[in-house]
Amino acid sequence: GLARDVTEKNKLQKSVETQQRRFSSLFEEAPVGMCIYKGSSHIIESANPLFYKLTGKTPAIVGKTVREVLPEIEEQGFIGLLDETYRTGKTYSCFETRVLLDVEGNGTLKEVYLSFIYQPYFDSDNNVEGIFYFGVDVTEQVRARKKVEASERKYMDLIQNLPAAVFTTDKNGLLLQFNKAAASLWSEKPKVGLQDMLSWLTIQRPDGSLYPREKLPLARTLKTGRPVTGEELILTLTNGELKYVMSYPSPILDADGQLTGAMNVLIDITERKRYEEELTKLSLIAKKTDNAVIITDTAGRIEWVNEAFTQITEYSFDEAIGR
Repeated sequence: GLARDVTEKNKLQKSVETQQRRFSSLFEEAPVGMCIYKGSSHIIESANPLFYKLTGKTPAIVGKTVREVLPEIEEQGFIGLLDETYRTGKTYSCFETRVLLDVEGNGTLKEVYLSFIYQPYFDSDNNVEGIFYFGVDVTEQVRARKKVEASERKYMDLIQNLPAAVFTTDKNGLLLQFNKAAASLWSEKPKVGLQDMLSWLTIQRPDGSLYPREKLPLARTLKTGRPVTGEELILTLTNGELKYVMSYPSPILDADGQLTGAMNVLIDITERKRYEEELTKLSLIAKKTDNAVIITDTAGRIEWVNEAFTQITEYSFDEAIGR
């Protein structure tokens, strides 16, 4: 019986040692920073290489309190969070949190971003014995995202202040964004994410025929992934007003070259069209009048004459031009 007890004890001891070796190996090779704090004063019992790399410390910190080793984090509230975790026994986690660390040990604080967990561990009586720290340095990812966000803000500021109407859609044509000029052109602010293909407007071709939605320049860009250059559209707004525009849709592609949506620039040519119509009317009147009509440039040279002028002066059209 005694021999059997000893054998069982040895097996148990070996099992414990095996588990400890496994934990130690996992601890040392883990792809995250790890540290074990013990007691209410958070004495550092152990830390792994990534924790040392993050903090700029060495194994000499083992046996010291976190206040001694990282005094700079106390004012930032992180030791208070450790105290709270120890007191309540509740896990604390945060995501992409800004932390200032004295990595060089010279008082100069380095900005890093961490996603980490304070995980309490308990003794056999279910009392909090200490806290596990698991953390990932996400500084590079955060900085890269912030650069992208800053670039996007500049881009959107530029788009918002362009004099031309600009709007974007997803790959299904749903409205995502529009600038101030677009809202002014449409005389309204449509609902982002709910309306598509300028669906709140009646759209016609220059000849006045209705433009089928599936054949609109924007629809063709979303279907083919290619830009469409300068097609004229007539928009009937919800207030009944007509707007003449030139449409310039272009595809938006992701990093893999896949279509994610489109950007459409609408150039308002309403005033130009009205001017052209007025000129056409005046030209018809000038052609039909019995009085001689002459159009000259700023230097007084003749650019155009009507038929009555050629009959009265006996100059041909070609002879009069340039005089």
